Amino acid sequence: MNAARKVVPGRCALALAALLLGACEAPLDLAGVERESQQPVRRYDQFQSATQVGDTVVVVGSHGAVLSSADGGRSWQRRELAGAPLLTEVVGCPDGSLAALDERRQVWLSGDRGGSWEARPLEGPEMPLALTCDPAGRLWAVGTFSTIWSSGDRGASWQQQSLGEDVLLNTVQFTD
Repeated sequence: MNAARKVVPGRCALALAALLLGACEAPLDLAGVERESQQPVRRYDQFQSATQVGDTVVVVGSHGAVLSSADGGRSWQRRELAGAPLLTEVVGCPDGSLAALDERRQVWLSGDRGGSWEARPLEGPEMPLALTCDPAGRLWAVGTFSTIWSSGDRGASWQQQSLGEDVLLNTVQFTD
């Protein structure tokens, strides 16, 4: 009968440790996390590009972050695009609209200085690396394998061409 009541020292120590650790747990305080999440700029942001349209400055980066300021950078408004894409470039167009490029082959368009955004896909296997608007308001993107995309209808359709070279085009600019 004594064999059935045998105390196993390892089990007792484990039960005692669980009891002590459970009794010492501090209450979880997430107030600091909540305060941080309300800030327009967060410590983990990685900004990639900035542009200015009129009085509005727009900055884009990781996690779909779009920051805009209409007062020279004294205050900022934050928006996060659906799907949290990595935004690699933002440009201002002559009509005051904005266009941003993400790593998922999409161009995001805003007609209200960054207040709202709509994604338009870039077709094809190549990766776009840079984006701009020309003086007439056409969108242009360039990327891997010397690929060039252009759109005259705000990204509703794209024309794609390649120079046929294994070259990365990583910038595009128009001068008047």
